[in-house]
Amino acid sequence: MKKSEEELSIKRLNNEFKRVFAKPLTFRETALRIRECIDGIDDDFTEADAFKLAFESSDVIALITFEAPFDDEKMPEYIQKSVIFEEKIRDAKLSFLKLNILDLYSIYNPSSGFIVWDEYSDKNGRKLLQTIQDWKAKYENMDVIIFQYEE
Repeated sequence: MKKSEEELSIKRLNNEFKRVFAKPLTFRETALRIRECIDGIDDDFTEADAFKLAFESSDVIALITFEAPFDDEKMPEYIQKSVIFEEKIRDAKLSFLKLNILDLYSIYNPSSGFIVWDEYSDKNGRKLLQTIQDWKAKYENMDVIIFQYEE
């Protein structure tokens, strides 16, 4: 690489840094900007890390569960519905972690669950809450716990 190309690259990097961090940002905005910078570059930042940031910045978060059927014959249909619900979360452009919820009496037949949060929209969770209300109207056996971290 020629010296002029190298200087141009450094100038570009400096400009990008100024653009990203020029104005004072909140903790959440800084975390999102850093994530934007490393997206596609660093595979070490996982959905669990994104959840931790959302949780610590006091975002509204929902725990959504669907009780597993007692009848083993209904399990394939239940699993399929869980996959469809996962697609609904993606369609709503929400972030999530998929969980297996173990029952004390039936640990071999876990229920399906999701921790869901709105990583990119407003912090007060209006979009998330509206989406959950829509889902509640469509899905029977759906339990929702909405929470927010308090320091």
